Amino acid sequence: MKRLYGIYNGREVYAHTLTGGDLTAEVLDLGGIVHALRYRGVDVCLGFRTVEDYLASGSYAGAAVGRVANRIAGGRFTLNGKTYDIVRNDGENTNHGGAEGFDRRVFDAEERADGTLALTLVSPDGDQGFPGRLTFTAEYSVRGDELTVRYSAVSDRDTLWAPTCHLYFALSGESAPTLDDTMLRINAQTYAPIRGHLPTGEVRSVEGTPFDFREYRCIATAIAEGGDALAATGGYDHNFFPSGTPSASAYCKSTGIKLEISSDLPGLQLYTSGGLARVRGKTATYGPRTAFCLEPQFVPNAVNLSGFDVPVLRAGEKRVHTIVYRFSTI
Repeated sequence: MKRLYGIYNGREVYAHTLTGGDLTAEVLDLGGIVHALRYRGVDVCLGFRTVEDYLASGSYAGAAVGRVANRIAGGRFTLNGKTYDIVRNDGENTNHGGAEGFDRRVFDAEERADGTLALTLVSPDGDQGFPGRLTFTAEYSVRGDELTVRYSAVSDRDTLWAPTCHLYFALSGESAPTLDDTMLRINAQTYAPIRGHLPTGEVRSVEGTPFDFREYRCIATAIAEGGDALAATGGYDHNFFPSGTPSASAYCKSTGIKLEISSDLPGLQLYTSGGLARVRGKTATYGPRTAFCLEPQFVPNAVNLSGFDVPVLRAGEKRVHTIVYRFSTI
């Protein structure tokens, strides 16, 4: 089922509804944006009322990010001995695919008989400076109380491809977003320290640090107690290395809603919306540290570091990554 949501660059943008159990998802064919996630009637993700609001926010809210999630230092990388200069849109760095990333594209949509929504985008050779003609497909399905997002891509040249889903979660409800009573657990023994917003290349133990979420901790309290380790980023904006399933789980004390996330991607970015501007959303005003993102992804800037999985997609290779969001009550 779909409804007209708006117009972008002369193309109609539709919101597609997927339902199962107590969970309903609404996905836009603009940017593959998960516009709403309603569990037992409570919308638990941030979003915006119009196409224009999404584009103006600069938040990437709910989007299928690409070609490469997170930052590439200096907007430059070397692949097969050739150096590529790509579009810089975050100071000297490239963030979330460049100034015109996948979040700002209208995908071709197919509502399949089994209830799956398939969104496909062809990114031409040289798009934002990346090599290769890349065909990217994002598939969304709701079964029971699980939303499954399946990303796949193929390119005619060697290129980089590192997707993620940039959902902002407010388990307290989108109408009153807060982290004050949200508890988080991350199944990770190690994390990637950063300088600015970029990993240093080290891997450190979470033991005895503000990054130890092996047991449930209140997100707001963890930020308040983080001190200098979180000062530069206004909260968490760090990559963890999950070592089990689920990768992470969170629950809200007031609503009783619990979220579990599982994925085959090697890293998990925790972002507590420190850079989110004060802006009007679907029904409430958002701002810094009112929601959190758990983004399965490759390590940021992995292509320019050693010791990490590098998201190279070889010519003709089809690669697939899956993220599963499971909802329940405590």
